[in-house]
Amino acid sequence: MFAALLPLALAAPSAVSQVLRHEIVADRRDAWEVVPLGAEGLLLVGSDDRGDAFTFTRYDANFAPLWTKDWAPPERAEVRGAWVDGGDAWLLLHRRGADFTVLGIDLTTGEPTAFSLTSPVKKTREVEGLFVRGDDAWLTAGPAAVDPVEGAEGTLVHVDLTAGSAEALDIAGLVGEPRMRLRHVQATAEGVSVVATVDTQRHRALFVVDVKGRDLEGALAMAPPEEDNTNLLGALRVPASTGGDLVVGTYAQGARDTGAQGLFLARFVEGRQDWLRYHSFLSFQHFFDYLPEPMRERLARRIEKKAEKGVELDLGYRLSLHAPLIVGGRYVIVGEAYYPQYHTVTTTTTANGTTTRTSHEVFDGWRYTHAIVAAFDPLGELVWDASVPIGNVLSATVRDQVAVSVEGDHVHMLYCVGGKVYSLEADGNEVSGEKAEQRLIAAGGDAAVKTSWESRAAWWYDDWFLLWGYERIKEKGARRTVFAFSKVGAAP
Repeated sequence: MFAALLPLALAAPSAVSQVLRHEIVADRRDAWEVVPLGAEGLLLVGSDDRGDAFTFTRYDANFAPLWTKDWAPPERAEVRGAWVDGGDAWLLLHRRGADFTVLGIDLTTGEPTAFSLTSPVKKTREVEGLFVRGDDAWLTAGPAAVDPVEGAEGTLVHVDLTAGSAEALDIAGLVGEPRMRLRHVQATAEGVSVVATVDTQRHRALFVVDVKGRDLEGALAMAPPEEDNTNLLGALRVPASTGGDLVVGTYAQGARDTGAQGLFLARFVEGRQDWLRYHSFLSFQHFFDYLPEPMRERLARRIEKKAEKGVELDLGYRLSLHAPLIVGGRYVIVGEAYYPQYHTVTTTTTANGTTTRTSHEVFDGWRYTHAIVAAFDPLGELVWDASVPIGNVLSATVRDQVAVSVEGDHVHMLYCVGGKVYSLEADGNEVSGEKAEQRLIAAGGDAAVKTSWESRAAWWYDDWFLLWGYERIKEKGARRTVFAFSKVGAAP
């Protein structure tokens, strides 16, 4: 299954510098995943497309291989989540229906420990996400979500890694709403924080619940003012914020709309909502900078006409939020805008001399357009904002395209699309400098990457980012397809 590793390559210094690279000749029968381990290196997970054999290879931060282990799952499986906790890497493998495996890999020896489980949630079709703290793990299980904006009809599941047992956690019972939908699960220092919503006749209520082991902590509850035609879509929690807990999320303009009109920030003190701030994307200075100038001009005219009628243009963006950052005493929020893309398929049938044409739409994936970054002061007021085009990336799943690192008051954003790496920097006051770009250089340094897909970027450690994905390279009249991972950073 594994082809030989190709030599490393150095890139010429630039604003974005590729300093190390590893390539593996890609075969369409194989699938690859990278689990970053910070300064300790990375774990490469390989499987064939049937998922009945896995190989794990540990690399150090200079891409030198440390060990390789083969492992066979109880039955065919695919990776649905990964997590690193202490000296172990953990994988969530979905087998079929309600069956799944939580697999621990000792990062020193490569020895695997597998827990083969069956979901305690009725009608489980998918399991996803994985969070591990000590002997506790959490994931979500339930029907497959069609649209992330609508929320997952799933349940949070706790896995006891000592007993090897799984238990569904009754968050709906805690908030007293059986119609609850999960929106987001994020890691905390001691467990996870769950954001859930409940749709009422006119509005959507939002709850944030802390989970430690099997225990559900008291929920933060918020709802928009009843006189306001606003719908809360989803949120993330910023723990240990100055003056209380901060909740950041998106809202829609209509009571039943699901497209984001802007951001909201809410602060809670001792479990009670202290204040709530709404910020329409129309109030951002640079939100539409990703559009060509003629389109921005047409949009400005539409916004002005709506304003003359005393209403706000309905934007309806889907926005995936990163975990909020605290930079120089300000909250920095990064979000990525996307929309569903479809194509129409028409079939023609003829029976008894009659020809009939039928058409239906086929879902292609999620098309990403741009990322926004905005800074807010401790009272939730907008300080500055910026827009970052991300090249119309088409993704099969909703996931972060932009990697973000923070050092002191400095924010560095980086993403990869079409074989190029793009970088933008900001501090607590503004975006600093122009967007930098560099095309990835293939192993050997003789050719550039022509195109890439399923590209991922993650902050790795210090000033370094880790990029990985599938790439097509053309050199000396020949073409090759590889899976590659690269170490990229800002040039000195």
